[in-house]
Amino acid sequence: MRELVPGGWALTDLSCTAAGASTAAVDLATGRAEIRLAAGDRAVCTYVNEVDPPAGELFLRKLTRDGIGSFDFTVRPAGGGDAVEAGATTHEERVAVDAQPSPLTLSRAAIGSTSACRRAGAGAGAWTT
Repeated sequence: MRELVPGGWALTDLSCTAAGASTAAVDLATGRAEIRLAAGDRAVCTYVNEVDPPAGELFLRKLTRDGIGSFDFTVRPAGGGDAVEAGATTHEERVAVDAQPSPLTLSRAAIGSTSACRRAGAGAGAWTT
C-alpha cells in the first residue's frame, strides 16, 4: 500500500508491525508498505507527515554611517543546507541599498530553522542574526 501525500506535506516516517505469521516491510523513499497478512493476524502501519514549506525569501538592506563601501553577505541555515551569497554597495551615507540578488531564495531546509547571516570576510566582532 502507499499513501498519496497531498501537496505541501512530506512523508517523514513510515513503520509497520505485523503479528503471528504475517510480515511487513516498508520503503520510506517510495512511501510503500508491503504486508503479507495471514488469516487471523493483525498489522499496523503508521505514516507520519510534516508540513513541507515552500522556499522562503529574504530581503537584505545595507545602511552605512561615516563612509561608503561594498559589502558581501553569506546566509547559511543553522540546520544545514546550501549557503546563499549576496552583496550591497553603498553610494551615500545613511541611505539604505538593497543587497543583490534580491530577494534571496532560501532552500526548504532553511525554513523553520534559525539562519545565520554573517558579513563575508569579517573577523572579530562580526555580527550574526
